[in-house]
Amino acid sequence: AGFANTNTDMYPLRFTDAGSITFNGSVADGGSADVRFRLEFNPHPDVNPAYDAASVTVSGATPTSYTVAIPSQGANTFSSLIMYVVDQDVGVTITDVFVNADAETVDPVDPVDPVDPVDPVDPVDPVDPVDPVETDGMCYGKGYWKNHNRFAANPSQNKPWPMDENTALCGTTWYQMIGEPSKGDTWNILGKHWVTAKLNGANGGYVPSDIASALLMSETLLASCSIDEQNRGFALELKDTLEAYNESEDCLENPVEPAPKMSTVHIRSVYDFNGEDMSQLGLERMANPILLPMDERSERFVRVYTQNLEGMTVLSGYAPIQPDGSVLFEIPAHTPFTFEVVNAQAKALNSDGAQMTASEFPYTYMQRFDGWLEVSDHEQKEFNGFNVTSEAASINPGAQQIGPFPQASSLVQAQFEGQTMAQALYGTIDGFGVLTTMMSYDDYWTPAPVQGSHSIALGYDALNTQAPVSIACEQNATSGCVASISYEQHIKPLWTNVVRNDAGNSCVDCHDNRGFTSLDLSDFNTPVEGLASYNALFDNNRTYMYLAATFSEVNENHCRRYVQAPFVIEPENDCFSCYGQALMNPQGAISSANFFDVFAEDADHDHWIFRPVEVEASKQAVWQQHKNMLSAQERKLIAEWLDMGAPR
Repeated sequence: AGFANTNTDMYPLRFTDAGSITFNGSVADGGSADVRFRLEFNPHPDVNPAYDAASVTVSGATPTSYTVAIPSQGANTFSSLIMYVVDQDVGVTITDVFVNADAETVDPVDPVDPVDPVDPVDPVDPVDPVDPVETDGMCYGKGYWKNHNRFAANPSQNKPWPMDENTALCGTTWYQMIGEPSKGDTWNILGKHWVTAKLNGANGGYVPSDIASALLMSETLLASCSIDEQNRGFALELKDTLEAYNESEDCLENPVEPAPKMSTVHIRSVYDFNGEDMSQLGLERMANPILLPMDERSERFVRVYTQNLEGMTVLSGYAPIQPDGSVLFEIPAHTPFTFEVVNAQAKALNSDGAQMTASEFPYTYMQRFDGWLEVSDHEQKEFNGFNVTSEAASINPGAQQIGPFPQASSLVQAQFEGQTMAQALYGTIDGFGVLTTMMSYDDYWTPAPVQGSHSIALGYDALNTQAPVSIACEQNATSGCVASISYEQHIKPLWTNVVRNDAGNSCVDCHDNRGFTSLDLSDFNTPVEGLASYNALFDNNRTYMYLAATFSEVNENHCRRYVQAPFVIEPENDCFSCYGQALMNPQGAISSANFFDVFAEDADHDHWIFRPVEVEASKQAVWQQHKNMLSAQERKLIAEWLDMGAPR
C-alpha cells in the first residue's frame, strides 16, 4: 500500500548533498514489515526524475526510530513523496516522518543567506564560503538550527535542540517552521526568526528587554496563524529586529551587572548610650549567655531601613543581637540607611513619648536615628552604641584574649583581642551579616549541657496573601531584596482573603457593617480619602471617663480633652478628660497592644493595653476565640507595617 504526502508546503525537496528520511515505526503484533520511500519530480503522471530509496524493515511492538539514507540527487528536485508498506495484511504504525533535505535556497526576504554560513556541509555559501567552523557562544542563525537537530543525518550535526523540535504552533512544528521555504508568506518569514530567537534564548543566550518585547509581540502576531497585509510591515520590522539579534554577538554573554560594593556596619553594643552601660545586669554579666538567655530578652534584632531611589523608606532586613549587645551587618556602599531595635515579634522598642517608660526595662535610649547614615566603598563602619554621634569610649571591650568567650561555648571563638561576639560570628559563620527580611537567629553561645535559646526563622514564606518580597528574593538575600509594605496591598487582604476558623470565615465575615462587633473591616462605606477599614483600626472605637473611681463609657461629644496613651499615671476623677480605646496606634506596633493582645502575648506591650470595662472572663473569651487566627508571620508583617508609619 502506498501513502502520498499531501503537505505541498514542504516542496520542492532538494538533495544536492546526501540527506535522509527519519521516522518512528512499530508493528502491532510484534512482527515485522518492510517500508520504503519514493521521491518523484511531480505527482503522477509527471514523476521523472524519481528516486526509490532502499527498504527498511520495521520490527517489534515498541516504537523505534529508523533512518533511510538519501544519496546526493544533484540538481534534481522532488515535489512528491510516497511511502509504501511492502508487506500486506500487517498492522504497521508510522509516525514523526521528517525529511532532511537541502537548506532553503531562495528566501524572498533574505536572498543572500540561503544556507548556514558556517556549516561545512554547505561548501558553497555566498556569505562565508571558506569558514567551516561553527560560531562561538550561545546564539546562532536560523541556518544553524535548521541543519543541527535530532533529525540530522550527519553525525556532526545530530544535536537535539534545547527545546523539543516537535513543539507546535498553529499545527506546524518548530522544526518545520524553520526548515520549510517561506515562499514570501509573512507568517512563515517571521516564524523562522522567532523560532531561532526562542532557541537562542533556550540555549542560554542573553535576551535583553527589547528582544523580549519583540518576541512577545511576534508571538501575538503568530498566534493568529496568519498575518494579513495590514500587519505585514510591522511583522517584517519584528523579523529584522530578531534577525539582527540572532546574527549578532549581543546574546553570547549575559552582561551581569557588577555586584554592589558591600561595606560593614558594626555596633559594639546596643546597651551603650554615650559611654554609659544601660543593660539590666551590666555588660559583663549580659555577655554570659547563661545568666540572661536571649529568649528572656526583649532586644533581639536590629532592623535596618534603607532609602530607595524614589526617596522612600524600605525595609532591608534584620541582624541578630548577640549576648554582649553587638551587631554586625553588610550594607551596599553609598546607600542611605538607619536602624532600630526590635523584639522577637518584630516590634520596635523605640521610645516615642512615654512609649516604654512603664515597661520593666525601659528602652528610652534606643531611638531610631533621626536622619540617614552612609558608608563608603568597603568601609568597616563602627558605632560604639545607639548614639551614633557619641565619641565616648565603648562599654564593650570585646574579647580579652584569643579563644572562647567567657562562660560561652567554644563553637565560635575570638580571632583577636577586642573582638565582639558579632565580629567573631562574621569571621566564622558563612553568610552571617547578610541582611534578609527573614528574622533569623541561632544560638552559638550557650554551652552544653545548658539548654540554649530557641532558634528563630520568621519570614514571609508562610503567608497566604501577597508578600512584600518574593520568597526566592528573601532566601537569596540580595542587596536589592527590600520590603515596602502598604495597607491596601499587604494588610487589608489579611482580613478578607484568609480563612480563620473551621467554619470557613475570614475576619471580615464577623467584623463587618452589620454591627455585631465594634470593628468594621468591610469597607462597605469607604470615604473618598481612603479605606474605611484603615480608619476603623486607628479611630477610637470606645471612649471613657474616669468617674467615681471607675472608668465609664461615654459619648465622645462630652469630651473636652483626651489623655494621651499610654495611661501610666493614676487617673483622677473629672468630668471633662476622656480616654480613647483604639486597636492600633500610629506610633508603632508596641503601642498597638489592644490589637496584638488578642492574638499573642507580649510583655513589652502590656502597659499599652487599655480595655478598662472588660471583665476577666470576657477577655479570656476574646483570647480563646482569636489566639490562633493570625500566624506569627502575619503578625510580623503587621508589626513591620505599623513601625514603618502604617502607609495606606
